[in-house]
Amino acid sequence: MQQAAELYAEKEKSLYIRTVKGRRFYIAEPSFDIEEIAHATSMQCRFTGHTRQFYSVAQHSVLVSYLVEHEPDCQGNGATPFEGLMHDAHEAYVSDVASPWKAMLPDYRIIEARLEACMREHYGLPAKHSPGVKLADWFALFIEARDFFPAGISDDWLTPTEDFRDKLAPVLTRFSVGSMAPAEAAHAFLHRFAELSPK
Repeated sequence: MQQAAELYAEKEKSLYIRTVKGRRFYIAEPSFDIEEIAHATSMQCRFTGHTRQFYSVAQHSVLVSYLVEHEPDCQGNGATPFEGLMHDAHEAYVSDVASPWKAMLPDYRIIEARLEACMREHYGLPAKHSPGVKLADWFALFIEARDFFPAGISDDWLTPTEDFRDKLAPVLTRFSVGSMAPAEAAHAFLHRFAELSPK
C-alpha cells in the first residue's frame, strides 16, 4: 500500500491546501492573499515553538521591517522595509521549518524556494534577499533569542563574522520584543503592509 507522501508526489500539479478564507491554494499555481498571509504567519510560532512565550512569524516580519527602516547597516543595496516585512510571507503556505532541519530537507527547500520566488515576483520584490534584509533578519534572530530564551542560549549559534557581533551590540540596546497574541500580530502586519506597500 502506498504512503500518503507517495500519493501526493504523483499528483503534484493538483496538490492544494485550504486557506483560512476557505479557498484552495495550489502549490503549482500559487495565488497570494495578504490577509491569509497575515493570519497564517501570526498563528505560526518562531523557533518551532520553543520560546518562553508565543512569538509569531508575523511579529518577526514586522520587526525586520523596522530594523531595515532604522538601522543604517541594513540600508542601501536595494533593501526596503517592505521587503523586510514580506521576506517570510511564503511561510504562510509552507510553514516555518527550523533552519537546522531545513538543511536536511532538500526537497522541501526546492518547494520553498519556488514558492518564495513566485511570492517575490507577485509583490514586486527583488528576486533574491537584499544584503540589508539578510542582516536585519540576523539582527532579529539575536534580539529574539535574548528576549525569548534563557541567557546565553545563542552563544554557540552560527554567526557570520566578528564584525557582525560589533554591529549587533548597539542594535540590542535599541530594540526589544515582547509577545503579541496572534490577532494583534496579524493586525500589526497588515497595518505595516498598508504603510509600506508600493501604491
